[in-house]
Amino acid sequence: FTARLVIGADGSKSRVARELGVSRPVPRLEKIALVSHYRGLPDDAPGSVEMYVAPDGSAVCGFGTGPDDTANVTLVVPETEARQVAG
Repeated sequence: FTARLVIGADGSKSRVARELGVSRPVPRLEKIALVSHYRGLPDDAPGSVEMYVAPDGSAVCGFGTGPDDTANVTLVVPETEARQVAG
């Protein structure tokens, strides 16, 4: 086949990019997400989602209530700080 333009939309491990010799490694995000789920919120707990971002953007913490009496807390930190955060 021949074409004036080829658009490869087959993902980060693109066969088209490999065939053309233009594939690039996908950079690692170098972040770790710690997630915890909880049950037992009071019946009158408001449904909400809250996100907090560190001033330098290096870490994010999110809290969200789910169905019934559940909640989810997620903390995303640089991989280099994962051991310290995990305890």
